[in-house]
Formats: sequence, C-alpha cells, structure tokens
Amino acid sequence: MAIKFWLVSFAVLFILAQVYLWAVDSILSPISILGGAILAIASNYEKGITSSFSQPIARKPEVVIEVSVPRSVLGEIEKK
Repeated sequence: MAIKFWLVSFAVLFILAQVYLWAVDSILSPISILGGAILAIASNYEKGITSSFSQPIARKPEVVIEVSVPRSVLGEIEKK
C-alpha cells in the first residue's frame, strides 16, 4: 500500500511540475518578445522610423593636398 502511495504521489508531483513549466514557458515567451520589441523601439526612438528606410545622402569627399616645401625655398620666399 505504501509503494502505491509513493508512486501516485510521484506521478502527481511530476505532472504538476510539467504543467507549471509549460504554463510559465507559454506565458513568459510572448511577454519576453513584447518586452524586446518595446526595448528596440525605445532605443531607436531618436532616429525615427523613416530614417531606417531612407537612403543616406551621398556627400562629396574632401580633397586635401599637402605640399612639403624645403626650408631653403621657404627662406627665399620670405625674403621677397
């Protein structure tokens, strides 16, 4: 009689544990997805939704030309 009690108790506790895990998993998954979506929207709020779909504006590159002049030539230029 004691073994039947332990087997039934084990089966009931096992079933309750599985139901609890299923319930937590099925309830928390949508909440986690919704929370992630809210965080993504909040972190990108400053950029605006339209900037995600628009093309960046092409800018002309700056051209910088550096010329090295020997000191002897600089001295002659400063004398004039």
